[in-house]
Amino acid sequence: MKTRLIALFVFLSTTLIAQNSMDSVESNPRSFRKFGIGIQGMGPTVIGSIYLNYFATHNINIELGTGLFGTYAGAKYYMGKKENKQLFSPYAGINMGTFKLPDPLIFIFGGDLAWKRVYSVNIPLGVQLMTKNGFNFSVEGSFLFIKGSTTTGLPIKIASPWGAIRLAKNF
Repeated sequence: MKTRLIALFVFLSTTLIAQNSMDSVESNPRSFRKFGIGIQGMGPTVIGSIYLNYFATHNINIELGTGLFGTYAGAKYYMGKKENKQLFSPYAGINMGTFKLPDPLIFIFGGDLAWKRVYSVNIPLGVQLMTKNGFNFSVEGSFLFIKGSTTTGLPIKIASPWGAIRLAKNF
C-alpha cells in the first residue's frame, strides 16, 4: 500500500511539473520552431510524400515535397498570433506540383505501359496541432485539380475533393 501511495505521489507531482513547464511557454511554437521535416498520406502527390517546411513567420509556411510519383511546392497561412501559445492552428494554402501517372487508356485497351506527366493544384484547408517540442499532426481536406493529356493526346482534367494526414517534426 505504501509503495502505491509513493508511486501515485510521484506520478501526480511529475504531471503537475510537466503541465507547469508547458504553461511557461507563452508563445506560438510556429514562431521559434522554423524548420521541419514530415511525411503525409495522400496530399498533393496523390499517394503520399515526404516534405520540408519553413515558417517564414508564425503565420506563413513554405513547403517543398516529393512523393512516389512527383513533386510539389506550396505555401500555407496559419491563423494565430505570435504572442499566444497556440498549439492548434487552422490553416489554408495552395500547392502546385507535377507528377507522372500511368496512361489510363493503356489499362483499358492494353499495350505497353506509358507514363504521362500531369500538373496539379491542391488547395488545402486543415488544422494543425504543434507541441512546444515541435512535433505536429495535421488533418486537412482539399480540392485537387489535375490537368494533362494521355499519350494519344486526349485531355485529362480532374477536379476532386481530396485530403491528407500529416506527421512532422519542426526544429
